Amino acid sequence: MSFPQARPASSKGSTLAPPPADDSIDDEKRAAIFTSKGSVDGGDEKADTLRTATHATSHGDPIYGSRSGNGSGRGSGDRTAATAAAATTHNLWSPSHIAALDAHELAYWRTRVSPGHPSFLVGWSEPADAERPSDWRRDTKLLVAGAAQGMAFAAAFASSVFSPAQPALAAEFGTSATAAGCAVALWIAGAAGGAVLFRDLLRRYGSRGPLAFAFFGLAVWSIPAALARDIQSLLVFRFFAGASAAGVWVVTPFVCSQLFEKSAAARRVAMSAVAACAALGVVVAPVAGAYIVHQGTATASYSNTHAPFSSLSSWRWVGWTTVIMGACCFGAAAFAVPEVSSNVLLERKARRLRLVLEIYSLHAESETPAGRLEKQLDYAWLGKQPVVSVVMVSSALVYGMLYLVVQGLPLAFQRRDWPAKTACLPLLAVALGLATSYGVFAVFTVARSKRRLWREKPEDHLALWIVGALILPPAFLWFGWSANTHWASQVAASVFVGLGLGLVFVSETAYLADAYGSCKAYVALLEVAVCGLVATSFPLWTGIVFEKLGVQWANTVVALICAVVIVPVPVVLSFYSFGARSWK
Repeated sequence: MSFPQARPASSKGSTLAPPPADDSIDDEKRAAIFTSKGSVDGGDEKADTLRTATHATSHGDPIYGSRSGNGSGRGSGDRTAATAAAATTHNLWSPSHIAALDAHELAYWRTRVSPGHPSFLVGWSEPADAERPSDWRRDTKLLVAGAAQGMAFAAAFASSVFSPAQPALAAEFGTSATAAGCAVALWIAGAAGGAVLFRDLLRRYGSRGPLAFAFFGLAVWSIPAALARDIQSLLVFRFFAGASAAGVWVVTPFVCSQLFEKSAAARRVAMSAVAACAALGVVVAPVAGAYIVHQGTATASYSNTHAPFSSLSSWRWVGWTTVIMGACCFGAAAFAVPEVSSNVLLERKARRLRLVLEIYSLHAESETPAGRLEKQLDYAWLGKQPVVSVVMVSSALVYGMLYLVVQGLPLAFQRRDWPAKTACLPLLAVALGLATSYGVFAVFTVARSKRRLWREKPEDHLALWIVGALILPPAFLWFGWSANTHWASQVAASVFVGLGLGLVFVSETAYLADAYGSCKAYVALLEVAVCGLVATSFPLWTGIVFEKLGVQWANTVVALICAVVIVPVPVVLSFYSFGARSWK
């Protein structure tokens, strides 16, 4: 009886040692392993099923398929009807047969590895694999994706929640409003620098460890920030808290891309939800922060005669809210969210096979020198792409405008003699516009996918991108020049500001993810770094510009920037998309 041989990985440059000669198995032992009830759990019936499915195809196999150079685990030939029928009849992929499937895999590799070949790539089982994130149950994938999106919201919430606390900071530490605004600006700067650090963590340790480490750092660095006795200490600890939280925005898009790897439409919707949640967190946080500061002020007044609260100023409650949120998310990331990195899971699978079978030539593609070098080159390669540079600049301006809105909109309503906490409520209108933009994007994506209108190209997202870019200039003009009219007019304009910002931001994220899908994590890393560098200055000069120019002319300048910089980018890409992408 003969068995098909697995395709070996190239031995060129490989440092992995071949298996010892003692591990060689002759044909009689192979047949005994295949038919033995002791070696293969489930007895002759499952052995016959596995043997039938193995002989049903000449180029692939029902468990791993012929190994290709990319280690994806897909067979090089088409699977026949007999293979599918055998897998379906005995339901090898149901939860009740997972233990038997593991035994089949062990027997499978014992009969496949030849000592004459130096190495073999371990990939995913076909047509489904219980360990592969994209093959999990739908409710499990939705739960994990929802947790990742909620964590992106929490990290963004912590970035701008200190915005309403700036007057309290300036009053307590005797500094200017600009220095107090650095509590938000330095957080963004820290996120720009921290994103680079999480590049290697994500590549080496997968998604679960870096995500838990990010929230652990956020919670730990927020504690001394809440207890700071001077403005310098507060700003330093806020910087390090932002550097830690940057990992959340790098890891969460990667989590969604791994969960929905097999469905392009679902992947677009899930990854765009991460961007939408991050934008929502930035806008909603000042509303909560304003009421926390107000409640903290009342508590501080009460503390004049009650010692346990004597050290808690109004803004410190904002810091402790960040600590509590970071600690809760750390617990969820460390104990509830599973690992989803395909490279890490395949490495664990290969390690398990090596230990159990003592066949040391089995390995994942990411363990080879070529796989490690390819990952190291992705980051440098992306930074040299003209499309990435142009889109990143536009995305950074839109992200900075979110913080401009967070700082400027309450100032506009305070000129109507609204109280500070009430003046932050119109930010909920901006949040409504952001949520609406994501809803429009999701419906548009799913509808076109069902009608099979997608060309599977990044240019599919340019339509909504252009619409959002065209909304922004009139929306800012409407908001600015309705400052002397009824307040409802400015609130309505705020909805369209959020709608335009959301459509542009979500479409840009989806465009980059589709254009450079093979390195989504590095795209997210560059986006976080560039957006952080550009957006750092916005919280510092927004108040000064609104004070010097007034609400009308300040928004006119913003509308002009949108018309000159943001609107042309999707228009140019729509006309010259082929030339721009072929440039890479």
